[in-house]
Amino acid sequence: MRDNPPTNKLSYLARKAICPRLEIGDFIGALSSAETILSWNDCRGDSSFQEQVISIINYCRPLAERQRKDLEESARRQKIEREIELERQAEIIAKKRLIREQTIAIFGPLAEKYGAPSEMVIEDNEPSTLVIILQELDEASSLSEEHYKWLIKKKLYLMAARACYKVFQKSGDLWALAKSGKSLRKAGKPDKVIELVTDQFLSGIQTCKVKSALLTNRAGAKRDLHDLEGARGDGHGAVKINPQSFHPHNLLGAVYYQAGEPQLGDKHFEIAISLGASREEQDNEIKSALQRSTPEARVAVVEYLLAKNPVKYAWLRSMRIE
Repeated sequence: MRDNPPTNKLSYLARKAICPRLEIGDFIGALSSAETILSWNDCRGDSSFQEQVISIINYCRPLAERQRKDLEESARRQKIEREIELERQAEIIAKKRLIREQTIAIFGPLAEKYGAPSEMVIEDNEPSTLVIILQELDEASSLSEEHYKWLIKKKLYLMAARACYKVFQKSGDLWALAKSGKSLRKAGKPDKVIELVTDQFLSGIQTCKVKSALLTNRAGAKRDLHDLEGARGDGHGAVKINPQSFHPHNLLGAVYYQAGEPQLGDKHFEIAISLGASREEQDNEIKSALQRSTPEARVAVVEYLLAKNPVKYAWLRSMRIE
């Protein structure tokens, strides 16, 4: 329920203008309101009311002055704090710029030597993982599995290949050479794999697993170069050396698909599955084979797959015309 308005309108307006400000400690606002009320003609005509207003003004003035000084001091401190923060931010930016310039100057040429863009030594204005890898290679000729995966994730295939080859040169680790060959293929340099993995080189390897892996690598490189006959020969050679590995069977499945002989391809894919391969990887190999095959071979594969599973391979219908 609303209160009835006071009978003395002037007193009511004064209280309404001044009292709420006093209640919240706003002496500057209360002083300003009181001074405004004192200037009203009605106030000047009422001496009793005028005295009350003057007494409020006298009460508020020293408090308002102190409050005004406090506000000015607070504003001054805030300004100083802002200036300090701006200086700090400027120093941080300058430091990051210096770190960036120094890192690129020191490690950029080394990154380019290994086949990585010099700019990648910096990430989010900080030295990236690439710097650690470069130091690892330069100082110890080593590359951890974690760092190898990082290079592959960043699609730095050429650097991964060169780094693994350097590890092989120092330690003789044939698995590092196998990783190098795999990365060279991803980097679009299958010819380098064939240069490295010669028959003479393979003849000196006694460990069946790594010898099979290297021969599978070479088979893949020959497939990349459309030497399907050579790829088949190396693939079967790898199977003979290590019958328990699914990798050469997956490779042979893809080679036969690419050659337009999907029945033989499926034979090897099924063996690979029994040895631990995944269907997803084989589907990717089939798609890759279709992209690389001749129009005649592609037609044969498309017709075979549509007859085999028209629902799963419905997306191939557009290729059937070619």
